[in-house]
Parts: sequence; structure tokens; C-alpha cells
Amino acid sequence: MGAVALCLSWLSLTACERRPAGWSDATHGENATPNYDVVFPRERVITLDIKIAPQDWQTMFDDMTEMAGGFGRGATTNPQQGQPQQPQQPQQGNAELACVGKAAGDACTVGAVVGRCVVGGGVGQLVCAAEQPGRGGQGNPGGGLNEDAEFFPRTPVFVPSTVSFGGLAWQHVGIRMKGNSTLSNSWSRGVYKLPWRLDFAEFGDSHPEVSGQRFHGFKLLSLASSSMDATFQREKLADDLLEEAGVPVGRSVFARVFIDRGAGRQYFGLYTIVEVPDHPMLGRVFGDDSGNLYKPQGRAARWVAFDRESFDRKTNKSSADWSDVEAAVQALNANRIDAASWRAGLEAVFSVDSFLRWLAMNTTLANGDAYGGMAHNYYLYGNPRDQDRVHWIAWDHDLAFGGFGGGFQVVGGPQGPVGGPQGGIGPNAGPASTSSASVFHDGDSAEWPLIRFLLDDPVYRATYRGHLADIVSHVFVPEQINARVRLRRDLIAPYVLGVEGEQPGYTFLTSPAAFDEALLGSSGLMNAVTRQAQTVQEALRTAR
Repeated sequence: MGAVALCLSWLSLTACERRPAGWSDATHGENATPNYDVVFPRERVITLDIKIAPQDWQTMFDDMTEMAGGFGRGATTNPQQGQPQQPQQPQQGNAELACVGKAAGDACTVGAVVGRCVVGGGVGQLVCAAEQPGRGGQGNPGGGLNEDAEFFPRTPVFVPSTVSFGGLAWQHVGIRMKGNSTLSNSWSRGVYKLPWRLDFAEFGDSHPEVSGQRFHGFKLLSLASSSMDATFQREKLADDLLEEAGVPVGRSVFARVFIDRGAGRQYFGLYTIVEVPDHPMLGRVFGDDSGNLYKPQGRAARWVAFDRESFDRKTNKSSADWSDVEAAVQALNANRIDAASWRAGLEAVFSVDSFLRWLAMNTTLANGDAYGGMAHNYYLYGNPRDQDRVHWIAWDHDLAFGGFGGGFQVVGGPQGPVGGPQGGIGPNAGPASTSSASVFHDGDSAEWPLIRFLLDDPVYRATYRGHLADIVSHVFVPEQINARVRLRRDLIAPYVLGVEGEQPGYTFLTSPAAFDEALLGSSGLMNAVTRQAQTVQEALRTAR
């Protein structure tokens, strides 16, 4: 069927005839084959240009200001001039501004949520985390923190943009700010290197000439800003290692990002572009993209009970059938007295081995910004090729390698999900003390039943141990990983430092030396990799 005839089946002929200049089915079309070699080349830095009309840029900033207060109102210096300024009074809706002038443990509010100030922003910076029902807060003086709370009341608004790449342009591409703690950190500090989400089909209804638009076969892209990672490598390194371990995860690539918001082309910094779990990835990993994809978030995302509101479906949105994920949650929480029957019931609806593989890899990565520490940052997929069994998909790894409070303690250890005074999630945060017990999650409570119930079962604990042993023998090998880190340091350094590097107001680096210190220093990434491998190996020798 020709291009015009195909268009007639779902658009008007007029709309087809006015496809933007440069449009081709292979690069822009809805049925384009996903070109991973072009969008996610393995060891290259790509360049992405984004143009946003001034009024649309202002719309995004007005929307964020309404939710989080003024841009940069938590900063102590002017991001563009470097001049000292006094922090203004915090406004509701911003977890960091709510703790300005307070000490750790002080009461605070984020919107209507009451909590306490904890370490969780930049280096030594405090954020407001809500009291967790049942473990602290009103009527329960224990002071537990609600890891399920979001810093913003809603998703930021999309505006149209033009994206240019490789000599081609994509028109009317939706762009919005994205993220939770990362966005809060960037916004409150007044750094323009904000995290972004691109949706190439967002404005297809209002602009039918780009209906069904794709970017070399991809509809969605996530632009991670490394706002709390002075190495710039954590996201991509973790993504690569997870894939090499056989864990479902999106691809990622380093990218120089330039944005023109009406005042000319400006370098916004070195980003990591991440493949969002969607049809291309589902087809690549599972061989079928027709199943239900979920992005869980909220209290029920811990799997303590099933609640549709906590399992936001990203595919098949017109369907009212949540039976796949509901069955998995119910099977997990079924009676475990007959362990063999419980395991059989769970394995019939949930890929337990795949989850344990992810848990072993995520633990080895010391990634606390994940299930077990936060009730978000993962996807679920009901795989039609596996009788609709639910599979785990890894997501969001910019705080891996101890970046979310340091060390293994952050995943179920006594420090809890936010980390202790030795940690923090700032760009230069170092690892806290590690523990063999935390490798096996012995401190995790039944608030995280996917971890607690599975690792309390001798059969699944043995399976988990086997995955750990395989990972530290064949995937998480410090000599190989650190050689890769050094090569990537040389690859990205020209776009971080120097004339072509990041500039004040568009960077989170405190100094050029901070870049190499975060990679090569005593508390840097390379030493963290070595220590993490040693800790897992020690746990395998000593833990039951």
C-alpha cells in the first residue's frame, strides 16, 4: 500500500500531503523499525537539539512554579551570576524548600503532607519526607518515613517543541519536565539542566500532519540530567550491566543537549537519554508488545495489597482488565503455610526467577532508589508469550552505586530508604558502611513483601544466592567495569569540562576536580564498584 493510500485509512489526504519537510516512514513513521544503532549507539555521544517557543517555555515554568514555588528559590547563589543571595521563604509543594532553615528531624510540610526533614537533596541538603502511616506520624510515634510520597501533586505540563538530530527535524514533539527528587533538586537550586521527557506523538491530535510520529521508531525518550551524579555514568553503567545480566531494562546513551528557548542555541549539558519501556522495548525484550504494561506508584506499589490506582497502565488503556497484576499481588500475599503450593501459585502468575535476578543485580548495584527503598521506579509487564505472567522491568538508575544514601544499608538496612549521615544523594556523596546482612535483605520488613516473603522462603533464598554468585562472577567484575568507566570518562570529559563543557547555571558540578574525584577518588565510583563486589562475595561466604 502506498504512503498516500495508507494515510487515507486514518487521516485525510490533505493531512498526508502536508507531512513536514524531511518526513520519511523509516525515520518518522509510526511503523518505522526501531533503529537502536542510530538512537542508542553503544560507545558514542550523540547530539540533540530542541527548540521551544518562548511562550511555551514560560508555560512550563509557570506550571512548575504553581506546584513548587519559584525557580531557584532554594539556591544560595545566583546560578547565572554566581552572586550570593538569601534564600526566600519556602513555598508549599517543594520538599527541599520546606526544610530551608531547619535541621534534620524537624517537622515540615509539603503541600498538605506533614513530615520531617531528612538528608536527601544535594550534599548535606535536607528534604521533607512524609510520616508513614502505620510506622510513624500521627498517633504512632516512631518517626517512620513515607517513601511513597511524591514531591509534586501532578505531572508537569507538555508543550510543543522541534527536535533536530542527524540532519533531520521532528515537529510538534511534546516536551515536559519529569522526575521527582531529581526535578525537585534541579528546580529548587535554579539549575537549568532540568530532566525532560519527550513524546513524539503527544500533539498528533491537534497536528494531524505528525500523527503517529516516531523518532527512528521510538515514541518516548527520557532525558536524565545527572543532577545528583558527578560521575555522569551511573545511569548508563547500571543500565548496561542490568542488560548484560539478562534483566529487562531500557537502553541508554550519552547525549549533548542544546535547547533554544527563544534566545539562541544554548548548551544545557551532558544528559543520558534512556529508552522508556514502551512498544519498541517490549518487542525487543519479550517478543510481543501487546500485553499490559504498568508503571506502579503509591502505597499498593509495595505489593502489600492490590489497588488499581497504584498500578497505572501504560498500554491497552481502554481495557478495564487488571487481572494479570491483581492475580500476582494476591498470589504473593496468599497463605504460605504450604510453601510448595504457595510457590506454585505465585510462579503461575509472576516471573519469580526474573524478579530475583533483578533483585540480586539491583542489590549488587547498591541502588536504593528502587523497590525496597521507594515504592516506584519499576515497570511490570504481562507477557502474552508467557501466558500473561507478570515480569519485572528495571527503571531509573541515576542513583545506583550508593548514590541514594550510600552502600547496601540503603536497601533494607537500618539506615532506611533515605540513608544516614554518612550518605546523602548529592553529586559527591560517598558510600556509607556496608553490611553482608543487607546483601540478603535481612533488615527488610513485610512492608516490602516481594523481598521479605521470597527471601524468607528457603527455595527462593537459594535461587537468589545463585543469582548473586553468578553476577559477581560473570557480570559485576570490578576490573572489567572500571576499565569501562575509564574509557567513558575520556569519552564524555570534553562535554563536561572545558570550552565545550557544561557552564554555570547549566551544571551541578561544584568544580572541575569534582568530576574526577567522583570517578577516581577514595569515595568515587571505581572504588565503590570494587567494595560492592567484595561485600557481595563476603556475604556469599558468611550469610546463611
